[in-house]
Amino acid sequence: EQTTYNWTRFGAGQCQVDQSLLCMEVGSGGPLPSYASSGKKVFVTSSKGFGDLGTWVEAGGSTGIAAGDAICQSLATTAGLPMAANYKAWLSDTVTNAAARLNSNGPWVRIDGVRVADDLADLIDGNLFSSINVDENGNYTNRVVWTGTSPAGLKAPDTCGNWLNSSANGIFGINISADSEWTESSQLNCTSSLKLYCFED
Repeated sequence: EQTTYNWTRFGAGQCQVDQSLLCMEVGSGGPLPSYASSGKKVFVTSSKGFGDLGTWVEAGGSTGIAAGDAICQSLATTAGLPMAANYKAWLSDTVTNAAARLNSNGPWVRIDGVRVADDLADLIDGNLFSSINVDENGNYTNRVVWTGTSPAGLKAPDTCGNWLNSSANGIFGINISADSEWTESSQLNCTSSLKLYCFED
């Protein structure tokens, strides 16, 4: 599930603990098959900012969750993505669940076409097909992401004061994770500079 250097170097452990090995065939071979799928796009933002989303340049004067959507739509537009106005940020607040904000039912794929989830139920079952570590421009990135959202797509306790308060705390996910930590790993003070997930709806 790791798609950065962590696939080969994550940390040290005791050598009496059972672990698996990676095995790779050597020699020449044909080209790898394409793993691209069709579907609605999802990306992690190239921009990052405070938990008070209205302070982001791309927010365009919007605040709260609406600022998150504006950020996603602005970046999608700049990147030339089709249906840019249909993107929504994966965010919850105290009265809104992120999963309920999506009106479509997928499937969702990354900008490079790699499958993330077949439908909404698949998105919130605790495991993605692949991590969301590609930004709107097709670049691979390793960052933490504001979400305020549990693995079930529900509001989490900390949402940076409904994404209005940089002195509060916010739940974040890890964009190189494909397990439940993609959306809920821990919390940070909202003065931290994080990214967002953007889903085509």
